[in-house]
Amino acid sequence: MLEFVALVVFAIVGLGLLIAGVIVLPLLLVGGVLKLIIFAIALPFRLIGALFGVVAGVTGTVFGGIAALGSVLLAVALAIGALLFLPLLPIFALFGLIWLFSRSAGKAKA
Repeated sequence: MLEFVALVVFAIVGLGLLIAGVIVLPLLLVGGVLKLIIFAIALPFRLIGALFGVVAGVTGTVFGGIAALGSVLLAVALAIGALLFLPLLPIFALFGLIWLFSRSAGKAKA
């Protein structure tokens, strides 16, 4: 008797699994097909986005390198200019004092 009950339970469970398989398997297939269709529709936009990303990265690298090189060259030019004008600093100070005294003397006369 117990074997018959187990056989009936297994038959009911098996029948339920068959019915569930008939319902679930097509749903899984439809879901997979929909995912494939959405992927195929979105693929060109993903490729264009990747292309824009690569172009932006290369452009940023190139212009970043140019900006870094320009700033280094500007710093070197300013350093060379400062070193060239450093010996002339006393002469500029002397001329500045002469100009300051001549300007103040001119205002005193008026």
